[in-house]
Amino acid sequence: MARIGFHNYHGQIILHSKQGGRVLLPMMPTLKALSNYIAGLLDRSLNISPEDIQEIVVMKGSRKPRIYGYYDWVDGKLKLDKSKPAFIHNILYGLGD
Repeated sequence: MARIGFHNYHGQIILHSKQGGRVLLPMMPTLKALSNYIAGLLDRSLNISPEDIQEIVVMKGSRKPRIYGYYDWVDGKLKLDKSKPAFIHNILYGLGD
């Protein structure tokens, strides 16, 4: 069970649009909660469909956030894209210790 007020996961949805659109995601206590939020967002939105999603970048932490992983949206769930290791991107972007 997640602690109240303890939010770790947030990120952004990167879209397949000509303008390179992005949708910022709020902080959630678990990946499942973040996944449920994205599913609800896609159900409510008239502008965004699952086919528009290029990738979802999930960050963990609030004071010193790090890239937790790169995810795809598959069958209404987050699926980790193992071809993009997050620790290398953390080093490249200066997010490591």
